[in-house]
Amino acid sequence: MMRIQTAALSLMAILTAAGQTAGAEALLSLIEKGGQDQSSVNRVMPFVELRDTAGRDREYSVPYVPELSVKNVAADFVANWKSYQDTLHWAMMVGINNNVTALGLPHDLHFANCTLQLPADLTISAGQLLTGSSWIKADPASIKLKTSNPSSERAKTLPEGGVNGWRDDGVSLENYDIPRVDRRRYCAYSNIELIPDELMMYVPGVRVCSPFGCVATPDYPKPTYVNWDGLRGRLQAVCAAANKGETSNYQKENLLTLSKNTPLAIHWNGVGTVTGTRSGTTMAPFYALGTNLLSVASMAKTDPRFPAYVSGRLPVDPSAVLSKGHVGVPELEVLKRYLEPGNLEEQEAQGEATFFQAWQQLDTLNDFRPLRYWAKAMECNIFGTCTPVPLPLLAPNAVVTPVNCTVPSAAVRTGTTTINQYRYRWGVVSTPEGFTVPNVTGSPVLRPDKE
Repeated sequence: MMRIQTAALSLMAILTAAGQTAGAEALLSLIEKGGQDQSSVNRVMPFVELRDTAGRDREYSVPYVPELSVKNVAADFVANWKSYQDTLHWAMMVGINNNVTALGLPHDLHFANCTLQLPADLTISAGQLLTGSSWIKADPASIKLKTSNPSSERAKTLPEGGVNGWRDDGVSLENYDIPRVDRRRYCAYSNIELIPDELMMYVPGVRVCSPFGCVATPDYPKPTYVNWDGLRGRLQAVCAAANKGETSNYQKENLLTLSKNTPLAIHWNGVGTVTGTRSGTTMAPFYALGTNLLSVASMAKTDPRFPAYVSGRLPVDPSAVLSKGHVGVPELEVLKRYLEPGNLEEQEAQGEATFFQAWQQLDTLNDFRPLRYWAKAMECNIFGTCTPVPLPLLAPNAVVTPVNCTVPSAAVRTGTTTINQYRYRWGVVSTPEGFTVPNVTGSPVLRPDKE
C-alpha cells in the first residue's frame, strides 16, 4: 500500500479536481488504529480504507483525526454562519441610514457606527450588556458529536448508503438587536451621505403647537411623502455588496477550517461540488478520547446479544459472509450504525468507524430583526423653533440568494430579510466494516492507493 502523502494538494485544488469514478459510493473495507512499523506510514498513522462501489478496484486511505479537530470545524461552521448573517443585517441597517443628519438608535446609523469610532464601540458594548448578547465566536466545547442514526425501519435491513436523518448544525437566527460582529466588517459596504435625506428621500411631518392648540400635517408624525423607490435602490445596493463580500468570506473561512483541522479528509464530490440544493460530502474518520461502552451497553435493549457480539464473545457462523470477506450477523452489524463515537481501540475492535461529514445545503431562513429607516418628524412652536423627533419606518423586504440580493418591491415593508443561501452543515455517522458510508455518492477526490 502506498504511503499517504502528507504534503497534499491545497483544499481548493482538491475541491476543483475532476473526480475519477462517477456515481461511486464509499465502502468501508478496513479500520486500522495504527502500529509501530516505521517502514509504513499507514502502520503508524491510524486510518480507514474506503473502496468505491463503481466496479473498479480502487482503495482510498483516509487518516483519523482527533475529536477536538472535528469539534473545531463544527464550531467554526456555526460561528461563520452567524457572522455572515449578522454582518449582512447590519450592513443593510447602516447602509440605508447613511445620511449624516439621520437620528435614531446609534447602532442603526452609519455616522454613529462607522465614523464615530470610540462612541460606537462603547454604545455597542453597552447594548450587548443590556441585552445579554455577546460577540460571535466559535465554541468547540458546546458541540455535541452525536451519531445521526438511521430510522428504525432502515435498521431492520442492511443499509445501502442513502440518506439518514441528518443532525442540523444547531444554528438559529438571532434576534438580538445589537451588532455581534466588528463594526468595521459591515461598515465597509456603504459610505456616508452628506446631502440630507429631508426633502430628498422624504418630506417630514410637522406639528406646530401654541397655547391655543396644535396644527399638524396629515397622519403626523408620519412623513407627508417618502421616496420608497429611492430607499429601495439604496437598500438593494448595500445588500448586494454585503452579500457578495460576505458570501465569499463565508466560503473561505469554512474551507480554511476544513483544511486546517481535517487536511487529509476525503472529498466524495466534496463541499465544493454543488448540484441542486446540496453539495457532495467531505469527510474524515475521527476518534473520541473517552469510551462508547455505555452506547454499546444501551444497544442490549434492542438486542441482548449485541454487547457480547461487538466484544467478540458471541460465536458467529463463519459461513455468514457479508461483503468483502467480512463475517457477521446482519441484524447485529446494522446496529453498529447507532454507536456513539469511540476511541481508536474500540472502533477497530468493534468493527465500525465514526465519520465526521460536512456539506453545503441550500436553506431558506427568515431574519425577522426589523430593518428600520430613520426619518424625522418636526415638533415646532409658534416662534419657529423646531425639534426633530426620530421616527423609525419599517424598510422594504430584502431577499438574499447565493449570487445576489434584491428588494423586489417598495410596497411590501415589514423589514424582513429572507435568506436563501448555501449553508455549511455537519453530521456524524457510524459505519460497520464492510458496509457503505451513508450520504455519500458521486466521485471520490483523493489519491488512490492502487488501481
